[in-house]
Amino acid sequence: MDSIFEAHHNYSILPLLPAFHGWKLPEGNDKFLYDFKKTISDQLILSHYQTRRDFLAAYGIDLVGEAGGPGPPIWVSCPVDTLKALGSVSIPRGEFWVQMERHIFLVKEVASASHIYGLGPVDAEAFTTWRRWKDAPHALKKNLDRAFCEGLNSVTIHTFANTRPEFGFPGRAYHAGIDINPTATWWEQSKPFIDYMSRCSYLLAQGKFVGDVAYYYGDGAPKFFPTLQGDSLRPMIADLDAGYDFDVVNTDVILNRMDAKDGKLVMADGLNYNLLVLPNIEDIPENIIQKTEKLILAVANVLVQNPEIAKKFKGKILTNNKQVEFWDPVSSKQFSIADAQSVDGITKVNLKLSAYGSAFVVFIRVNGDLPTYNESLDTQTIEITSPWKLSFPENWGAPASVELDKLISWTDHKEKGINYFSGTASYENVFIIAKEAIESKKGISIDLGEVYDVAEILVNGTSAGILWTKPYKLNIEEFVKEGENKLEVQITNLWINRLTGDINLPEGKKFTRTNRPPVIATDTGYGDLTWRIQTSELLGPVIIAQTPGE
Repeated sequence: MDSIFEAHHNYSILPLLPAFHGWKLPEGNDKFLYDFKKTISDQLILSHYQTRRDFLAAYGIDLVGEAGGPGPPIWVSCPVDTLKALGSVSIPRGEFWVQMERHIFLVKEVASASHIYGLGPVDAEAFTTWRRWKDAPHALKKNLDRAFCEGLNSVTIHTFANTRPEFGFPGRAYHAGIDINPTATWWEQSKPFIDYMSRCSYLLAQGKFVGDVAYYYGDGAPKFFPTLQGDSLRPMIADLDAGYDFDVVNTDVILNRMDAKDGKLVMADGLNYNLLVLPNIEDIPENIIQKTEKLILAVANVLVQNPEIAKKFKGKILTNNKQVEFWDPVSSKQFSIADAQSVDGITKVNLKLSAYGSAFVVFIRVNGDLPTYNESLDTQTIEITSPWKLSFPENWGAPASVELDKLISWTDHKEKGINYFSGTASYENVFIIAKEAIESKKGISIDLGEVYDVAEILVNGTSAGILWTKPYKLNIEEFVKEGENKLEVQITNLWINRLTGDINLPEGKKFTRTNRPPVIATDTGYGDLTWRIQTSELLGPVIIAQTPGE
């Protein structure tokens, strides 16, 4: 270690070793300990990440690594400059958890590293949780969308349990991880959710990140962003208004990868920023100050957060003179946004999104004729109010079928077997389509209202599609006929209801089997709660809509 340290800093470590035992050095301990921590970081990155990456690359193999934390207060044993560590693997990986009190959400730091080191992929251990069989795709979507907005473009599901049929249902599971595998109740209906993840990942992996600010996070080690994990909100930097985005940068990138051109801060691969921010922190070394001066001389915008030298900055976040489009990653449909307004480089659009809705707003030169987004159309609606027949599969504790005068949650039914049912149950009803609606080619759609948790719609015996998130609405025009139409809605809920019902049943009478014990504490401290039944059902109202020209 002595030779390595001296090679890094041009002085010997040996006379200074007593500092590790609290001795006060004549020239003070701070500089030596600062340099020592930097050496540990650089050497760990070299030996643990860069060497393995280069060795594997010779055989055509990528190195994937969660190389950057999370840092304190969760883990205090990660002694590296995390941006440099993440930039030293082939595919940098972070992680995000579902409903965990420490709010582990490590994506922005990983995305920054991938951007500034020109890597491309931004991966994450996704949906990690202590909660078992409680979260449907519509509940997971809000966490996933936040990760996408922070830069994620590759999803690694944590975990996919390989449980065998003889282990029962829901079967064996890892102690921490989301339950997305063939024993999930909604596995047979999972394709639209998987398609959504794939569609978003593909689009977000195209081109270069567009950010306004490169934010320097200092030179010391260890270094993390955010400085402390545990913020339940999206990590931001002070005084950066909504509508602007940023990457975090480190000493290595500023010195070795960043230049100035045409008033912008640029990387060799074309990535660029409008502003470099050196915040009001202590660990800004002299070589960063010198490089900053060169960037300023090259007409780059640099904000040093010191009143004497601060420079004002105003950026533009969107480009006008382009067609503005709305791309729906759930349905894959595309629309033009006719009422978009561009003033002084800022483009404003009016969006109507469902709860936890998401969309890509795309600026494109030419994309042909598209239907208009949010166009006001004269729509005729009919609510299905006749009684529903609700049928359940055999051998799962529920009756074969019941009749419902109105739509209610299974948890509110008088029959205990329905309260505790988990799996797929079918609702049957009929609706009438007039001859005029068929002949006038009116767009005919169905809106299920509230759904818990996944729905597949069958019209006249043919599947029209699977709905997993709001709005639970689907065009069924090609499946309907004049007169009476048979409607079947298959609703799938989660294992937690049957697991809850089995808690007090004796062995041999339980319907479920798993290696995971039931949660009975009021709060585990890790985001999980006592097992209890959750709302499950088609809650409606179920609406048939007819729209001219839809």
